[in-house]
Amino acid sequence: MGVVFYRLWACLGVVACVGIGNSGVAHAQEATWVQLAARPNLTQMEAQASEFEQRLGAVRGYALPSGWFALSLGPQDRTVSERMLQDLSRAGTIPADAFISDGGTYRSQVWPPNGAAAVQPQTNFAAVATPNTTQQPLGVLADETTEQAGISEKALSNEDRRDLQRALRWFNVYDGSIDGLFGPGTRQSMGDWQRQNGYPTTGILTSQQRSVLLDRHTSERAELGLERLVDEQAGISVDLPTGLVSFDRYDAPFVHYTSRDGSGVEVMLISQPGDRAMLAGLYDVLQTLEIIPITGYRKLEDNRFVLMGSNATRQSYAYAETGGGEVKGFILLWPADDLAQRDRVLTQMRASFTPLRGAVLSPQDRPDRANSRDQLAGLDIRRPLRSGAGFFIDRDGYVLTSAALTTGCARLTGPDDIAFTQVADDPALGLSLLRPSAPLVPLSVAQFTPTLPFTGAEVAVAGFPYGGRLDFASLTYGQFEEAVDLGGDPSRSRLSVKTDPEDMGGPVLTDTGAVVGMLLKAGTASGDSRVLPDDVRLSLNTAAVLPFLRTAGRQITEATGAGDGSPEALYDIARDMTVQVACWR
Repeated sequence: MGVVFYRLWACLGVVACVGIGNSGVAHAQEATWVQLAARPNLTQMEAQASEFEQRLGAVRGYALPSGWFALSLGPQDRTVSERMLQDLSRAGTIPADAFISDGGTYRSQVWPPNGAAAVQPQTNFAAVATPNTTQQPLGVLADETTEQAGISEKALSNEDRRDLQRALRWFNVYDGSIDGLFGPGTRQSMGDWQRQNGYPTTGILTSQQRSVLLDRHTSERAELGLERLVDEQAGISVDLPTGLVSFDRYDAPFVHYTSRDGSGVEVMLISQPGDRAMLAGLYDVLQTLEIIPITGYRKLEDNRFVLMGSNATRQSYAYAETGGGEVKGFILLWPADDLAQRDRVLTQMRASFTPLRGAVLSPQDRPDRANSRDQLAGLDIRRPLRSGAGFFIDRDGYVLTSAALTTGCARLTGPDDIAFTQVADDPALGLSLLRPSAPLVPLSVAQFTPTLPFTGAEVAVAGFPYGGRLDFASLTYGQFEEAVDLGGDPSRSRLSVKTDPEDMGGPVLTDTGAVVGMLLKAGTASGDSRVLPDDVRLSLNTAAVLPFLRTAGRQITEATGAGDGSPEALYDIARDMTVQVACWR
């Protein structure tokens, strides 16, 4: 069958004619293309382009942002594109899902291959000559009336109707069943889509509107490379945006899909054995990961959970469910911009997600690497900006700590991630008083004494050394050296003890468990920029602490000397009153 080339021109109402000169370059008021297909790589695109050119003549290939490639005819005026699409579709010479594109997603031209960048776009296009086909004069295509739209809608097949529902769901105006039944829900969604796109809101799509809806749906899916993935090893079937992510590795309980071509999008499939208890544990663990922002919607139900997070750079969505002794789900990470596109991908992933029972990832599906407290299956666990110690000062769970620990924190947390609110501080003294957001029942509270130990007496500092890796406070022993600091400040005492930064804010105790001070930040003397020796530490004396607490309206417990002086008894007292305080960005 031969190839017939012909030139087009049209005059639209009072608008000046769109002419085609000898150069073949269209001077159109609105450049459009008839997009024939999209292919995931150059090899497939070139093969398809050659096939189209044999039938249609000049075809252009353009790179898309997703990494795919579009094959198109054009550019030309929209009315010419509409007629071109109509004629070639009627002749059956182009794919049924071809559509009109405004070229907004077209990047560099990559076809034809010989000097593609310098090739001027042509308005000539080829159509296959078909028997008894009469070319109709070009003009503005009139849309249907609502009555005509209803008649044309009745001619749709059930699959055509389901396609429309899928497209409406893609644009987040429909959340009902894909059943091909146009009930009130579907009608409402059609009206919503019409309103969003500037059409009269009738709830019945015209043929033209149906074409626009389906074309946009097809175009966006092609750019994203949405494909059904069936992972038999993980036991999951789901639609993934393969234009934005690519498979990286198995790392139980995750299957990692990393960002493709700088898209910033990541996907992790979740697959592991487990029941409701395991689901709840996963819910807690995921919230400790650096990839999940700390603010956002969270909901844990009996057999499923949803975790959403957002910050200035990232949006996260995590879903998991349990059934048949398995826990399956997925995590979608998306850049903070283009959330409308994120919502469409997420809607598709949620609608298509299907656990395939009988297959889960196991510990063998994990790279050979050393275990790390700072990671879970290769993902970084969120760590605070800094952490230190504090101690209960009353039965209401109020905690006294160092102002150097709490300064500049967006969030403060204590035991079991309970949030703390700073209710009083004194930067000059270096004190900060925290109130728990939920009721706390301390096992022990500080018993204060203003009487300082004698020089050379043994004291102990309770805190969280070793980077805060221990769940309970540790005691570090040293000596009381002087009742003033190196600058002569009587509110501070000098100790000889080697502590870690995470001990800052912890209580300084006598052998009977009485609190004689609070450990200050190590490093320099009061009002002095010189670095202190490694074993020199400063403690804020109880005599300076008590007025601060009374001003804040807190009740004070005085020391009774209840401890028997044994290391075991002292440790029990310190452990029960000392808490770890974390400062988060």
